[in-house]
Amino acid sequence: MAFFFCFLLAFFYRSSKCMCLLSVLGEYRQICEELGLQPLLALEKAFAASPEKIDLSLLIVSSKHFESLIKLLERRDDIERVDLSGIKITMTQLVRLFSVLSDGCVKELILRNVHLGIQGGEAVRKLSIACDDLIYVDLMGTLLPEYLEASIKTQVEMNNICFQKKMQYWQKAVEPEAPRSWRWRVESWTEENETEPKKPVVKSMQNDSLWGIARSVMEGGVLFTDKEFPPEEALKNPNVTWIRVSSLLTEAKKRECCCVGEKPLYHSRYNDTKNFCAALNVVQQFHHLSKQLCVRRLPNLGLFAFCFCIRSSLVTVIVDDQIPFLNGEPAGIHHGRDSDDYWGCLVEKAFAKLYGGYDNISGVTFGSALSQLTGGITFAIDWKFLRQKFTETELFRFLRDLTNSKKILSARLIPRNSMAMLSAKEKGIEPYMSYVVAATEAHRDEKPHPSYMVQLSCPNKLECEDTFFISYSKMESVSGLPRYWIGFEDFLTYFDKICLLLWPRNDPLTNHKNVVEHICECSGGTDSSSKFATNPSFLLTNMGKPQSEIMIVLRKSDDYTANRSDWIQLHVHKVNDNGNEIERRYDICSRNALLCTEKLYDEEVAFVIRLRENERLQITASASSRCICTLTATSTDRFQINPFPSFYECTIEGVLTKRDVLNSSLVLTNTSQEKVEKIVVALSQEPVRKRTHSVGLELWVNPDFCCEDGRPHFVTEFRRDVLVVFCFDLCVKPNDKINIIPLTKKHSENVPFAMSVYSSVPLERENKMI
Repeated sequence: MAFFFCFLLAFFYRSSKCMCLLSVLGEYRQICEELGLQPLLALEKAFAASPEKIDLSLLIVSSKHFESLIKLLERRDDIERVDLSGIKITMTQLVRLFSVLSDGCVKELILRNVHLGIQGGEAVRKLSIACDDLIYVDLMGTLLPEYLEASIKTQVEMNNICFQKKMQYWQKAVEPEAPRSWRWRVESWTEENETEPKKPVVKSMQNDSLWGIARSVMEGGVLFTDKEFPPEEALKNPNVTWIRVSSLLTEAKKRECCCVGEKPLYHSRYNDTKNFCAALNVVQQFHHLSKQLCVRRLPNLGLFAFCFCIRSSLVTVIVDDQIPFLNGEPAGIHHGRDSDDYWGCLVEKAFAKLYGGYDNISGVTFGSALSQLTGGITFAIDWKFLRQKFTETELFRFLRDLTNSKKILSARLIPRNSMAMLSAKEKGIEPYMSYVVAATEAHRDEKPHPSYMVQLSCPNKLECEDTFFISYSKMESVSGLPRYWIGFEDFLTYFDKICLLLWPRNDPLTNHKNVVEHICECSGGTDSSSKFATNPSFLLTNMGKPQSEIMIVLRKSDDYTANRSDWIQLHVHKVNDNGNEIERRYDICSRNALLCTEKLYDEEVAFVIRLRENERLQITASASSRCICTLTATSTDRFQINPFPSFYECTIEGVLTKRDVLNSSLVLTNTSQEKVEKIVVALSQEPVRKRTHSVGLELWVNPDFCCEDGRPHFVTEFRRDVLVVFCFDLCVKPNDKINIIPLTKKHSENVPFAMSVYSSVPLERENKMI
């Protein structure tokens, strides 16, 4: 059975560290703060609902608040309708407003019952001439002289005629191509305040060397002492004493069971190992995971070997049996004061040796620890988000499919404050510790609807048992840890995010997996760059199964992992399927993506996606700066993933002004013997003071700017996106010229921009081929 049932997860984009652009509402609130004003609640609601409109027809606005709107129109070029019906304001402010609108892009101006007078009328007439976007003005009740009203209406009608002509060769930017709720996936596990240990300082111990050490210890007749990791270097704490496990256990039978696990765990008392302890609690409950972690156990020699997975490479670490004690009790991760099992202490010591000391592993994240202990990839299931989109029954079916397919799921409660901490403990939940999701069940008593329940493998016995934990079924105990049933509603409330572990090494359920890797260089920039489409792209194909679940992982190479200020990201788009041949898409951006992962600053980013029968997708990898990465696709089903070849590309950069557009234009000549039938133009801008500006394009073929009847081949819409992409279908014959002119609506603003042109046919720009 497929482990994911087919429900539809809404698309969402998150990046906590990216620049937050000001919306119209945000800009209005900021201006009011600058002027010492309290924002009008009615305008706040209006801007939240329709940011492209200012409607004062039903409001009484003071001169100070009207000044805030003038400043708003000075800064924004995306307000298309202004309704001033019946407003009582000074003529000076009205004239200033019309002057500001001359540099804007307002299309509709409603002045009904506003007494303008000659001065106001002349200002509106100048506005209609200066702003060719103004195509509708309502002058009813303005008491303007007939000649002035007629002059304004004539100019507005001329603007409207020009607008209708433009619509004949109007070109829209690329748009969303599918409902954003029609694509499901799970993404990489992320945690707040992530801190990771430095690079490992210990090289992997080869098997021959391990047995050589064991042989020499046996011949010497003494217990193994790890000279590479002496206690005084491992942990600099004068209150800690080091005691050998072998000295604590005199019976041979107890020695054999001194490194087994499968018992309640408690975290260290000298550093922050809550997350590492929670990860160990997951590992110890699955025999194949704990077996692959502890690869050699020689308690009679005081020698133990553990195998970790660091960036998909296995590293074997050997340690002796000296463990830290504090006040007569184990100071590290342990199984309790009365336990003769020191598995947690020994694993923690090996992990600390891997990174050069106990202090260096303090604060390691749960997802990172679980991945290094198992070799698997961790993914997040965000119940808090999913509950907004789906019913409880749908969510329960999803979880039941996961548990029925024996997937490894762990839940943790991370209290947000002291009250949440107290509430969790009252319910018997141990904060920060992991609870393995063992089973699900829909139970019917005599109720018309089933009661949904989840079985949790708890890290320790509950100190408080109440109705929160259901007792209709007897308590079960597996691997030495008790299991309890909890209501599904309570489960969703207390564990709002759970971790899904996929593809741990030697997982018996996925031994027959298909893995494909490609080395790629992410150098095209982010999804806010005009060169975004030059990033490495791959064709992912489902080879015929009705539904195939495929994991995609993008991992930085070793040389690029040190800088944690750089992020990586994955993007998924539909493909251009022209029947016989599938072409690489260059008209890609976040707006028409099926999904984009979160921008992660870790060493890797991953997602799992379900492909429909014979479905093809384009996968694009990007990074905040140049980065060599490995893209890995894994599935138990048959699939293909192949890199796309590159097209021709040319990029120009500059500062865009409305008064001098030709200096920013790009002229290209078709020097080949083929026709150019399609080009893609990507226009990006650099936000200035947390805001973007409306930009667009004119495209001319064999332009003659001196001819009055000449018109562009295309005029595009204006958009405020950081990256806006246009796809043009045209016919450019050999030796024809193309002139691409970027435009901005504002006269007063200079907009830093970059423009990239993509073509399947070579084009020439000033003796430079693209």
